[in-house]
Amino acid sequence: MRKVLVQRVVNQVREKVPHARRRIFVQIVADVKAKYPGTFKHELANGKVGKRSLTKKMMDTFDNKKRTPHTTRVECEAPTLKAAYGCVQWRVSLPSNQTVESQEEIRSSLADYFSTRRVSAWDWNHIQENMKLTYASQRKDINKQAELIEKLRKEQLKRKRTGRVEGEEMEVDDVTVTTAHLADLWPFLFQPLGMKAHFNILTKTDIDENVQLFIDKTLDSLHEFCKKIVVPKEKKARKLNKKLAKKIPEGDKDKVNEWKLSAVLLMLTTYFKEDWSELILMTEVCQT
Repeated sequence: MRKVLVQRVVNQVREKVPHARRRIFVQIVADVKAKYPGTFKHELANGKVGKRSLTKKMMDTFDNKKRTPHTTRVECEAPTLKAAYGCVQWRVSLPSNQTVESQEEIRSSLADYFSTRRVSAWDWNHIQENMKLTYASQRKDINKQAELIEKLRKEQLKRKRTGRVEGEEMEVDDVTVTTAHLADLWPFLFQPLGMKAHFNILTKTDIDENVQLFIDKTLDSLHEFCKKIVVPKEKKARKLNKKLAKKIPEGDKDKVNEWKLSAVLLMLTTYFKEDWSELILMTEVCQT
């Protein structure tokens, strides 16, 4: 009853007085309470009679309806997933000249190309052109995994709030998209050049330029920070730092930076208790 009254009054006021001020609603509420004292009386816990709650409700409703949205298109489209942080083009539409069927044809031809051609015979101009064309479909398949994880997280929080049994199995209708499955669908996405091209579109940044900029301006200071802050606190990082200190070559600046970058990555993952295997691809296992 109260909610309906507020909505009707606000609608009528807006028609008659588009830029109504508070005094108009104060007068309306006073008239309503005078006519129906028992129905719209607002008594507080200490016994006092409140006079402002209905007025405030009307004013809030009036202001909210006339307020224009200030969010940008990018903000509206941006997903709330943690996995999407830093991603400019996390979820995109298909190109205007493409359909789901045509995208599947290109995906299938790329998979065949990967399995039937020698690595030395790969035409990366052709591959990257088609990878760029199917970027929206790649994101759709990749996002299924992140969105399912987020869905399960929300379901677990809901179960905690409602006090459901911890060991009770949750029903999941979505098909889990594993990394292995993605590699079967999009094999070139897991090749260095394909991964780099995808990342550049996803973040609208050139990873080569950014890594080089980081090495030139930040690497030395971050390496010193890790040695002073991370190493004393983490036993694993101390051992790692000693091994890497012996391995870092002298004179060759590029080699020195390469080893420093490896040291920083490994020490930071140790400091934040992250699993190396989840973040770093080891191409060659060695003693360090």
